[in-house]
Amino acid sequence: MLASLAMIRSRLMQSWASARRHPGDNRTSTRIALQEAEYRAERLAAKARLVIVVLFGAQIVAASLALGRFNTWIVVIYGLNVAATLVAAVLTRPGFYRRWVPWMLATLDGTTLLIILSGGAVEVLGGAFAPAVTYSWVLFLLLALTAMRYDARLVIYSSLLFSAVLAWVMLTGPATVTAPDSTFDETMNALHGPGPNTARLTVLLLTGLILAGMVARGRRSIVEAVEATRRIENLARQFARPVAALLADTEAVALKQGRRHNVAILFADVRGFTALAEQLEPAILVDFLSEFRRRSTWAIESHGGVVDKFVGDNVMGVFGAIDPGPEDAIHALEAAQNLLETINRWNEERQQQSAPPVALGIGLHYGPVFTGLVGTEERQEFTVIGDVVNTAHRIEGLTKELGTSLLVSAQIMEATGLSPEEAGWMPLPLQSLRGRTEPVRLFVRSSPHGV
Repeated sequence: MLASLAMIRSRLMQSWASARRHPGDNRTSTRIALQEAEYRAERLAAKARLVIVVLFGAQIVAASLALGRFNTWIVVIYGLNVAATLVAAVLTRPGFYRRWVPWMLATLDGTTLLIILSGGAVEVLGGAFAPAVTYSWVLFLLLALTAMRYDARLVIYSSLLFSAVLAWVMLTGPATVTAPDSTFDETMNALHGPGPNTARLTVLLLTGLILAGMVARGRRSIVEAVEATRRIENLARQFARPVAALLADTEAVALKQGRRHNVAILFADVRGFTALAEQLEPAILVDFLSEFRRRSTWAIESHGGVVDKFVGDNVMGVFGAIDPGPEDAIHALEAAQNLLETINRWNEERQQQSAPPVALGIGLHYGPVFTGLVGTEERQEFTVIGDVVNTAHRIEGLTKELGTSLLVSAQIMEATGLSPEEAGWMPLPLQSLRGRTEPVRLFVRSSPHGV
């Protein structure tokens, strides 16, 4: 059951895609996702039933060959189970499945159980000996298969049905034919009297109730996962996905208080965008910006960063805003170089389409900032504020003046813990930035193999 729970949870994102067909109705969305999970569970139960029947068939054949005899009643029992398995396989196929199918299959299992226990060995041993018939042990296996369906009501129904079938066979079956003329007969009759059989029925019912409780907990976990995903999806319309996940799990009051810590800031800007925009039709311009933003987002988020904002052809990425770590600066460097490589590959595609190439300018800086939720109740934004942000933006602006695509500050290099020369970075003369009285030390790539 735990394995099936993990499997169902792993498909929740796919279920949620279907549930989003009704984004305005949370209850409808959750119901659709649950129905998808129930269907996948029913398919898994049908496959498990098939495996079990095949294994039992192999054992029957092996036992018949070993004993050198053929038991017609065992073949009848196996045939009934094969028939039930085929019915389950057909009804759980895409296009055939309906929500009443699990209930019908549970009823079919109970009917099959009644037919099997009412004949064969019970006719010889007597109704009271029904729990001693080998097939009665399958009751718990059937309950386990029912528990895979994530419906506590169905588990309770199945346990009541199987208990009723077993009780009916014990009460209405033929009387015990073995005479108590030996110690063995006396022992068997004592073990299958009203008291022990009542205890067996009680254990069966209690097992069903325990399984129903476990199934109910599993179903609640699915509902909670769907609702958490829905909250993240709603927040992701306004925030980056990593930020949306944080907001979904964190009190807004704590986020509004914010915190101050070190982050790495990346600014990237398309060179000559104004002139390029004047040459493009509006629809083509929109496609261009969408492609640029998609590639930028991938390069930043694949290295653990967060896209803070897009402003036209400008993108700002933050590394360490959610979960600060010692490798934020290295991740920012890797993201910057990966973004340049991504744009180069894009230019190869654009060249084949006779489209003008894209040139980027990227600036990186590292230092303390404030991170938190700012804005009003109607409109809020998770952002980073500080001089580090302004400095990174102005470093990016210097790339055009210095004729390079990537500039990083000395603070970035220091935060990486790497030797600039060994890592393939060359220091530039001290540079003045607008709005700053003190010059800054910047590095440019001296080797394409640097970090």
